[in-house]
Amino acid sequence: MTMPRRSKAAAGLALVAVIGAGSLSAQRAAGAPDGPAAELASLVDEALAIGAARRDADAYAEAAARWRAVLDRLKAIDRGRLGLDDQVDYDLLEAHARTEVFEIEVVRDHELNPSSYFALGRTNRLFLRPGALGDPAVRQAVAELRALPDVLAAGKRLLGTPARAWTENAIYQAYYAKQLLREHVPQAVVEDPGLRADLLGAADTALAAVGDFERWLEMELLPRSTRSPAWKPEEIEFYQFVHEQLDEYGVDEMIRIAAAEERQLTEEMTALARKIHPAGDRRTVWEVMKEEAPPWDGVLPMAQRYVDMTTAWLKGPGAHVVSIPDDIDYGARLTPPMARRTLSFGGASGGPTVGGRQSGYYVLTPL
Repeated sequence: MTMPRRSKAAAGLALVAVIGAGSLSAQRAAGAPDGPAAELASLVDEALAIGAARRDADAYAEAAARWRAVLDRLKAIDRGRLGLDDQVDYDLLEAHARTEVFEIEVVRDHELNPSSYFALGRTNRLFLRPGALGDPAVRQAVAELRALPDVLAAGKRLLGTPARAWTENAIYQAYYAKQLLREHVPQAVVEDPGLRADLLGAADTALAAVGDFERWLEMELLPRSTRSPAWKPEEIEFYQFVHEQLDEYGVDEMIRIAAAEERQLTEEMTALARKIHPAGDRRTVWEVMKEEAPPWDGVLPMAQRYVDMTTAWLKGPGAHVVSIPDDIDYGARLTPPMARRTLSFGGASGGPTVGGRQSGYYVLTPL
């Protein structure tokens, strides 16, 4: 069985960032938490400060030790004394910290995943909701862009023998990195003219480094990318049970269920195809459906309409399913460039918190 590499350029500390932007930050706004909640809030801040190592083997070992320290401190917090929201944060932080240690010490992700070295998360997030984060976030992006040449140089030293598919994926991720730096950064909303000049200069430097890394991926890493893309069942199950917290069944049962679902869905699709088109052929029906899709400039408004329809239903007849807080902004957006290789068509993405209002979007990737 094969398992695609997850892109840390898209993921990174996203899980912990969601925690930091969620109930704990809401507590800070309402008044400083105390007791176990305060300890958890402090630990989230500590986790956010760990960041990504990406320098050398010693830096990764240091990062793993810091994640182990987070886990030790987490064990000392009485989870039972936390509120329900903070218990969720507790579980998310534990899963994320255990995954970080697993990836550094067991999987050795930094030796196998070339896409992880495109460290452009802070720059990329400027473009989910342009202008929402302001100049402080732009300064963080400038620092990230200036550091990128060293990060990519570390990748050249640390990457060993990935699977060919993973290196090919990184080569394509370089395409999106160049798109971000060439097309999006010049359009960034920056109030300070001097800071804007810094951003553009840092982007130029980063762009040259990306081009050099892309050539290295093609000429040197790709020929030696001979590892099998297959993962051991226990490695897959770690992500399934710990990272995703989906612990109902393991790999063997997952394959059995998937095979049964495939047979059932194929039969249902064949029956439906006979009703839709005289040919009764699934591929023919698929091509007809594609022809009926709106042109690209109509896709985003269509998605926004679906979001609005769903919202109206959830606030009306479907109110029993889930309650939507009043301090959340949501809708449809284009996927920022560095997430497009991960979300080839679309998906859900958390957005920035502005003026105390959280945001989240259904994002669509341009074809």
